[in-house]
Amino acid sequence: MSEPTTEKQVTETYQLSEQELAEMFAYDTPIQVLQSQKEAALRLITASKA
Repeated sequence: MSEPTTEKQVTETYQLSEQELAEMFAYDTPIQVLQSQKEAALRLITASKA
């Protein structure tokens, strides 16, 4: 899978992954890590558009 390059792609990519993780794990930590990765990716996209 290629790196997500738009806000929509990032959101869809990480939402899908969140659901998969939630099904696989009963822990909060993987979701929190994923959330911070998603936020970092969105910040990068925003910065590259500026």
